Amino acid sequence: MLTQPARAIKRCGKHLIPFFENVEPQRDASLDWIRAAAAFFVVLIHVCSKQFYTFTASWNICILYESSARMSVALFAIITGYLLLNNKNEYPYIFLRRRLTKILIPFFIVMFIYYMQSDDTASIFLVKLLRNEVDFHLWYVYVISGIYFFIPFLNSLFLTTENKYIKNYFIMLWFSGSIIFQFYIALSGKNNDPFGIFNFFCFTGYVVFGGALRNESLQQKLSKNSLVYLCGYFASSLLICALTKIYSKYLGKPSELFFEHFSIFVFVQSMMFFLFIKSSQPKTNPYIVVLSKLSYNIYLIHVLILNFIYKNMAIENYQLIAIPAITLLVYILSAIVSIPLYQAGILITRFLPWTR
Repeated sequence: MLTQPARAIKRCGKHLIPFFENVEPQRDASLDWIRAAAAFFVVLIHVCSKQFYTFTASWNICILYESSARMSVALFAIITGYLLLNNKNEYPYIFLRRRLTKILIPFFIVMFIYYMQSDDTASIFLVKLLRNEVDFHLWYVYVISGIYFFIPFLNSLFLTTENKYIKNYFIMLWFSGSIIFQFYIALSGKNNDPFGIFNFFCFTGYVVFGGALRNESLQQKLSKNSLVYLCGYFASSLLICALTKIYSKYLGKPSELFFEHFSIFVFVQSMMFFLFIKSSQPKTNPYIVVLSKLSYNIYLIHVLILNFIYKNMAIENYQLIAIPAITLLVYILSAIVSIPLYQAGILITRFLPWTR
């Protein structure tokens, strides 16, 4: 049964938004909340990044907010593993056809928007697209597309009874590799990953971690400690903030070392936030369901919205209230713009021969 607000929204928007056609009772509400929050945190990071790279009066405020949101993209990867590493006997071709279509159709729609507002020729833009140089935040689309090719292999390798210890071994290997790589960057001052190999390794680890959390016996053990997870999230966020400030002052310039996704502190933060929402068992909310379904499109389009706001608003130094206010504005506008993008993606998908 839909609630009264949900019925009202459905009546108003059934011809515009196909979101409320299937607000299933069995839908995992906690994943909707995590997706919606992750998209908001991505926007928050990019709002803060404008002030991060120079020491200004608002720098401390920026790193405080940004430290609380560093797990945003990792949450998307954890959800991917939680949903897809599930022992289903699905042919790799069918799996890739469904998943790549789902992420690439919206991506190419947004790329067309980028192309229309750029001064590049079609050939130059295509080269930028192939080299992941269209915009700074789109790297995750390339990473997750590559990971999808390994999901069938990971599914058979890590989530079968015969190989139940292998996933733990992989998580430990990933955990150790992340620590080693972080120390390497700190000592050498270099962050060279020209082919994105470490990004691929890093997010594959998050995907496997998400799959490991799907274990029912483990979920029962973890379901009674929501306050512990919340405290762990705040503690890891404050630690990321403190270490970033100390290390940046030591270097004499802002450093993102402890903001990186391979950082052990970001891993703990991601884990704590995910487990906090899961253990809280939030109820299904129709607004959150909409934001969850739009989250990927919000991720793709929000930088264009943010750039538009920067061009039309005089923002010099962010204050304590300005950062969340701008973030909320960009988030809402991105969600509104994402509605026709979402619909266009559905419409195009219906006409593709391999989706019939």
